[in-house]
Amino acid sequence: MFVPQEKAPRDFGSIKEVSNCLLGHKEIFDRIRGHGPASKLIFVMFDQETEELARDLGVEIALPSAALRTWIDSKIVTTQFGNEAGVASVPNVLGRANNYTELRSLATNAGLGEDLVIQAAYGDSGRTTFFICTEQDWNTYAKQVIDQDIKIMKRINHMSGTLEACVTRYGTLVGPLMMEVTGYAELTPYMGVLAWGSKTASQVPSFSFRLHRPEESRKGAYSITLGQGSLYKYWSSRLAETTQGKTA
Repeated sequence: MFVPQEKAPRDFGSIKEVSNCLLGHKEIFDRIRGHGPASKLIFVMFDQETEELARDLGVEIALPSAALRTWIDSKIVTTQFGNEAGVASVPNVLGRANNYTELRSLATNAGLGEDLVIQAAYGDSGRTTFFICTEQDWNTYAKQVIDQDIKIMKRINHMSGTLEACVTRYGTLVGPLMMEVTGYAELTPYMGVLAWGSKTASQVPSFSFRLHRPEESRKGAYSITLGQGSLYKYWSSRLAETTQGKTA
């Protein structure tokens, strides 16, 4: 681990900003340059600015491009991705609703019931996931939902878990099932967001993991057909009432 000596105080708005700040730091720059052009970088989050900084350093980011990561980060795209790979999701419909009547029409036609969960394509779950059961609920969140593609889901009683996988030339390697750490205000910046941590899912029946592993393998195989290759992290698989074995 290397920590630069010069550490000016700064407030960061995202993990991407942290990555870019580090790459732009002279001590970090010199250290990476000292390892030679064969060096490779890995980030949890990065953007096009990060890629430009890496090019200036003459090193490679050993991950799919920022543009591809942004595309697949869309909850709409990942839902379509799972559908095309043959992986079931929590009952949902994709579409647009500019008023409550249109929302109810989409939900009714898809058999989702009255109690709904709406997700925008991008953003942290704590800020872009909305629970809508009545027109009053809709009016509260309408400005954050209209004029864009959304995912409309049936609200279920689920357990939240994570499976990480790596696509290689030999196949898709699927890691252990983990449970997300939630409900700890001191670990989260605002209500509804994850604590960015996981623990072993010892309380989840083993059959649930056996059910999800082949689904992740199918996603990995399908990702190769899209030209993704390399590394991907299918994050936050939702275990819907483990007896159903659905993912969101």
